[in-house]
Formats: sequence, C-alpha cells, structure tokens
Amino acid sequence: MNWLTELRYGCAAVSADESDGLLAFAEPDKVAIVGTIPIVGLVMPEQPDECVAMNMGVLDESAETTTRLTFRMRAHSEARLDLIGDTLDNIWTKRDAGMLGNARLIMSQWSSGATLGQDGSKRIERSANYYLTVARPLVNRY
Repeated sequence: MNWLTELRYGCAAVSADESDGLLAFAEPDKVAIVGTIPIVGLVMPEQPDECVAMNMGVLDESAETTTRLTFRMRAHSEARLDLIGDTLDNIWTKRDAGMLGNARLIMSQWSSGATLGQDGSKRIERSANYYLTVARPLVNRY
C-alpha cells in the first residue's frame, strides 16, 4: 500500500474513532456498523441516506507534504449535516500531532466548504476541505 493510501485510511480511522460513535470507517470488504454514518472512499454510494465520502490529493510534494482532505457529506436535513460537519471540524481544525497511517501529522487547518445542493432523492450534500501538512515516509529519511 502506498503512503497516500495509508494516509487516507489513517484519516478515515481517526475521523471514526474521534466522532463519539457518529461515524464509522467503512473499510473495503467489511460489514458496516449499524447505527453509524459510514465514511467511504471516493464514490458516494446510492445508499445509505446518510454517508460521508472522503478523498485526498497531494498539493505540494516534498519531505513536508501538503495534502487536501475532502469530505463530501450527505443527509436529509441541514441539522444532520451540521452535526456531521461540526464533528469533522472538531477533529480536523488545528490538529497538530499524531500518526496517520505511516505519515506524521504536522498540522491541519480548515480550507473551504460549500453546500452542494440536493441529489435526486432530495438528500442535501455539503463538502468540507482541510489542508494537512504531513511528514511522509521517504527512503532516505532517518
């Protein structure tokens, strides 16, 4: 598994672990935890109604790499989106320590967010983006 995949899995696991039972990392080929909102990979599935899709991309690649962590949230009400968004914001805004997969987090900060409208099933979608600066594993790092 490459470092970016490990970082993505680490971010999903931290989001689930620190959400007080609201979110669960829906690992590939694993059974979802009933009563939680799954954090899935790049593609938002048709079901369940409440879901969080997560993606990452590299913005600046070096020993201290800057990445963008993007959450796309979906629910039937603004109140539920607020709950999900506030939970993720409490986890990721101004975080400055810890291991995320095989990368060490240096700091994270809010970047941007937007309400994305409704899908065909009248579920509201919103995005939240964070910048993460990480010290990624390199072959020549001691």
